[in-house]
Amino acid sequence: MKNIRKSFDHKVLVVLCAGIIHVSTCSVTKAQNFKEDPAKIVGGENSKKCNQCHEPHVQAWKRTHHYNTLSTLHTLQKARDIASKLEIDDIQEESLCLSCHYTTALDEEGEHIVIAGISCESCHGAGREWIDIHNNFGVTGEQCEAVQKEDRAHRKERLERSKAKGMRSSILKEIQTDYLYDLAANCYQCHTVPYEKLVNIGGHKAGSNFELVAWSQGEIRHNFQCPDLGQNKETSLQQKRVLFVLGQALDLEYGLRGVALAKDNPREHPQYVKAMYFRIKKAYQKLEEIKDKAPLTEILGILQAIPKKEGGGLNIQFNNEAATLQAAEKVKQAARMFLRKEDGSQLAEIDGLLPEVGSYKGLPFTP
Repeated sequence: MKNIRKSFDHKVLVVLCAGIIHVSTCSVTKAQNFKEDPAKIVGGENSKKCNQCHEPHVQAWKRTHHYNTLSTLHTLQKARDIASKLEIDDIQEESLCLSCHYTTALDEEGEHIVIAGISCESCHGAGREWIDIHNNFGVTGEQCEAVQKEDRAHRKERLERSKAKGMRSSILKEIQTDYLYDLAANCYQCHTVPYEKLVNIGGHKAGSNFELVAWSQGEIRHNFQCPDLGQNKETSLQQKRVLFVLGQALDLEYGLRGVALAKDNPREHPQYVKAMYFRIKKAYQKLEEIKDKAPLTEILGILQAIPKKEGGGLNIQFNNEAATLQAAEKVKQAARMFLRKEDGSQLAEIDGLLPEVGSYKGLPFTP
């Protein structure tokens, strides 16, 4: 793989302000290990295509840990220790740290170049193939004026085409009832740290204590909507209920995927698999608690996706990849069904389980 060059000029970014990732990975990598295709990351010359409509989102992003990752992660002693154990010389060059901690694009010569920490494209998808579609309202006018004037049929087609080209966004709720799954699953793909050697050999923490409501409503919140772009709106209580259930389902799913793909003998290196088992058990118990308060068919479906032992308890076995991945897929489909059927109005009984505002991950940006 070509050497990856670093850029510390934040002005060349193409960022909106994005989803929810913070803890992730480090190890020797190949080009296919990039989470987003560097060739599809929007480069510096196109930055105005994002910033012209999403200035408050960018301002919110610049106050987050996501933004600061570029300039701070490689300076942390903990990160250096992990890199040393994995024989990594520079975590901003050829390492799996790039997959979740950084945004990598191609420069004019086709070389990989780190242009940001965790940016909008880390979470909303590499934008080169959808940014022009997304920006075409079919009418002239300033941002909010164009949004309000856009024909409904044109908007539907615009969103469908953007989604088909890889965009992950909350605005897709207009055409996809389970749109939240794709957006939130992207968070768990990093927050569960899906590389066991990072944990077993490098000493990396086996995932962050990530909870979807608390993290999405904290410092990374960037819910600016027309016509009032001066207000970073908090998600509604009904939506928080849905996010809470979805987060537990995703924790369960990605814990299963971690166990399924683990290869290190747990007798010699128990750290990673042990952490994944704990994640699975904790999420399952929380979903049981949710089900007891709100016995909805869709939540029961998530729980029934997990194999059980004859005498009781979960039957998740190491070195049983096919069966465990099958269970993860069943959880995924059940979670999608939950999103299609539930809008949060039937989940009032779980309000006591939701995280309190004081426990949110950081403070949201106020313009």
